[in-house]
Amino acid sequence: MAGWNDKQQVCCQRIGFFSMALEMWKKVSVVKLKSMINISRHLTLRVTPVLLALCMNFVDAAVLHVNPAATGPGDGSTWANGYTHLQLALAAASSGDEIWLKSGIHTTTSATDRTVSFAVPNGVALYGGFAGTEIHVFERNATINHTTLSGDIGTTNNSSDNSYHVITGGEGLVLDGLWITGGNADGSFPNYYGGGLYLTSG
Repeated sequence: MAGWNDKQQVCCQRIGFFSMALEMWKKVSVVKLKSMINISRHLTLRVTPVLLALCMNFVDAAVLHVNPAATGPGDGSTWANGYTHLQLALAAASSGDEIWLKSGIHTTTSATDRTVSFAVPNGVALYGGFAGTEIHVFERNATINHTTLSGDIGTTNNSSDNSYHVITGGEGLVLDGLWITGGNADGSFPNYYGGGLYLTSG
């Protein structure tokens, strides 16, 4: 299907298979026992909206690209049009979205505010290991294309002014193919633990 990613197509293929199996079961029910027709009809009416909702959830999901060297309009739609900072992609992301990061070091902020972290919305997945040309997640090589999320702000290699947390997040957080470094949770609550990752819920 044009414009759909692999996950969306697989989802709807599974939904189509399930719906077909459900219709076959309904027809068999008619032959076996008339009273089961109503059961199958009720089941169909109840399941179909749920399946459609699941499919729409995948359709609405997006892949957002982060490429500090991008020169396009910066809407995250491709590597050339990628967001130039992870914070921009996080601000645009919603549950079900994937954020693909080009290899390199991504710092929490270019300023010196230690409370700034990469705050990942619920249900958002972060994937590293991309060279910046891939169109499928399985094409990346995280071993070669090191992707680092860093809290080393302020004076380089001076941990005393680093971000308290590199990543904060809650339910459904996915981190894959990433190196996390430079957090320094040496403050007061809630900044005295979770230098690399601070889970706010879930």
